[in-house]
Amino acid sequence: MNFEPFDIELAITQLQTNAPLLTGGVFGAVEYAAVKSLRDFRPPCAFVLLAREKGIPNVGNTTGEQHAGVTFGVVVIARNYRASTRGIDAAELLRPLLGQVRSAFMGWVPKLPGARPTQFVQGDLVDYDQANVLWTDVYRTQHSLQR
Repeated sequence: MNFEPFDIELAITQLQTNAPLLTGGVFGAVEYAAVKSLRDFRPPCAFVLLAREKGIPNVGNTTGEQHAGVTFGVVVIARNYRASTRGIDAAELLRPLLGQVRSAFMGWVPKLPGARPTQFVQGDLVDYDQANVLWTDVYRTQHSLQR
């Protein structure tokens, strides 16, 4: 039986293994919640966060199996230690980091029953200052809850 929520540790491991530019580390929700300001991050780093899990209706299914759509975010932080006045240099440092993150997740199939290839949903600028840029990519996959 597998009725457990999506294991976000699988995504964290996937990113740790496939994004060597994230030399500051790859972490989860507990570490992300502990950060109070942009200056507290240790860039380049990332945080993988389970955002949503939603059941996909199975009309007429009597097998006890149900698919669950999963949405997770990857928060990436880059810092330019030379600190330009507009943050442009930090944004340019973010580009190769996002390239590795996207390469790690595009088409990745988590090792879970009924898993489907991961798809990119969107990317958003979350925050920035003179030296730091915080960006979030959102991904979607699914797995099965089953007996």
